[in-house]
Amino acid sequence: MLNDKPLYFRIVIIFILLFSVSCATRRAPGGGPVDRTAPTVIQTVPIKDSLHIPLNLSEIEIRFSERMEQSSLKKNLFISPPLEFDIEWKNWEHVLLHLNEKLLPDQTYVISIAPGVQDLHKNSLAQSYQLAFSTGNLLDKNSIAGRVFGLKKDQKVNLFAYILADTSEFDPFRKEPLYVSKSGKNGHYRLSYLKDGHYRILAVDDMNHNLLTDTDFESVGISYSDVVLDSLHTQFDGLDFYRLSRSDTTAPSVLGVRPLFDNRIQLRLSEPVLLDTLFSLSITDSISGDTLPVLDIRPDDEFNNIVTVFSGRADSGAVYKMSLPFVQDSAYNRNDSIPNLYFHPSVKQDTVQFRLLNFLPKDSSQNMPLQTKVEFQFSQPANRNALLSAFHLFTTSGVAVPGRWDFTLIKTAIFSPLKPLLPDSSYRAEIDLGRTTDVWGKVLADSVISHYFTIVPFRELGEISGTVRFQRESDKTVFLKLRSLKKGQPTVKTMVKPTGEFRLENIPEGKYTLSGYLDENGDGRFSEGILSPFRFSEPFKFSSDTIKVRKRWETENVFFDLPVPERENGTVNSVYQN
Repeated sequence: MLNDKPLYFRIVIIFILLFSVSCATRRAPGGGPVDRTAPTVIQTVPIKDSLHIPLNLSEIEIRFSERMEQSSLKKNLFISPPLEFDIEWKNWEHVLLHLNEKLLPDQTYVISIAPGVQDLHKNSLAQSYQLAFSTGNLLDKNSIAGRVFGLKKDQKVNLFAYILADTSEFDPFRKEPLYVSKSGKNGHYRLSYLKDGHYRILAVDDMNHNLLTDTDFESVGISYSDVVLDSLHTQFDGLDFYRLSRSDTTAPSVLGVRPLFDNRIQLRLSEPVLLDTLFSLSITDSISGDTLPVLDIRPDDEFNNIVTVFSGRADSGAVYKMSLPFVQDSAYNRNDSIPNLYFHPSVKQDTVQFRLLNFLPKDSSQNMPLQTKVEFQFSQPANRNALLSAFHLFTTSGVAVPGRWDFTLIKTAIFSPLKPLLPDSSYRAEIDLGRTTDVWGKVLADSVISHYFTIVPFRELGEISGTVRFQRESDKTVFLKLRSLKKGQPTVKTMVKPTGEFRLENIPEGKYTLSGYLDENGDGRFSEGILSPFRFSEPFKFSSDTIKVRKRWETENVFFDLPVPERENGTVNSVYQN
């Protein structure tokens, strides 16, 4: 065989060719330790902070330290002000941005690369990278920074910055922002290299990457203020966003009806609605006109756009008409033109017997928190009025504790005292089962059950005192919320006046964060703002400081600084009206 030289040389040549092809194949190297190193930008042309860049610049060059996942760049790279460009990869580390239009004179441009850009090992940039250069003889250095709260883990959203000579120019539905950035870790963001001007910032989940706010399917966050940047105010930190939400301008509608049993019907709506508006619902026999009693309406435990209607027992041979005069959602969008719904009832009967499944707190529970609630779980939905008369919460001296009921789960009822319970106190929760019925009037066993429980003693509690500071005269109320860093601990709320002192008593030992907002419109809840017609959100603050509470100790001099909106300027004030 070895003497057959032509055959031998052919085998060697084939082996060399196969080896060369395998070496030329581009792929992540195998074996060895897993690559955990974040990629970085190591070189750019133009270089960072360059001046006098020619207006006919045709391409921008970027080199990375790692072999990159090329598809991740397109949706994570922004040029501000916006320029049309094409992406060309020269190799796995080297990319060119081909500019399709001329640059503007005396303009600072910013190329932002968000942390979503990844290398071939799925390592992302540790933080956003920004390359700035100017076509003039100076570089704009203003900046706006803050945080978008309420994002999901690892969720990133865009920050759109609009510069306004007049607020009537603000049209985020049709006009692209002048500057774009993206949030990073824990929602933090920074818009850098901004020119002087009056800015309005939006946080947008720009799902289609068109740099516009499409409110039909994209969530938007509205800040509490505009920002004015000039030679005396070059940096603004703390322009935060409470959370992102969709602008709801569509009235709810009824999508369908589904009989579950002969006395239970599901109603499916286009969105969650105010439950009280559904109690005008009526069900009648479409032939005889006889009314089928509607006994209760409860939201579904899983889907918030579905409600369950509990009724009297329906005639299996009838066709029923369901009428609803109007329905309204939480954004006050109202539908007064709901067509009648016709349905055949189910012949299936619900054979589950009415029983009490759980009663909390358990009997003889000790050291319960001051915000303890009493919870009942039944096998069938309980009658509201019957439960209100059958249950009482008493102090040791026999005084009834006032409270309110929550029936937002079908088979669960929760009683919440109007005020926190007292430390070092004992309570008796009592329910008369003989007076407790389900929505159809079936009674539980003829007995009375009492659960006794005690509240945590004073010696285990501390308190917090401090001052709310708001550098403006206001007669509005500030709502404060103290949240424990320990899971399962209840939230403590209080109300104070701006620039007023506050005291939070009887707080369990632990670590807490403080948040709050100024209730400018007096409705008792936080207003997130509106895009059209434009309204700012109410001023709010999530304090980054951790408050430590020790038992038998007062944590003093806690200062809570609410931000003051930029609303003195005429163009700003013309938009915001209380």
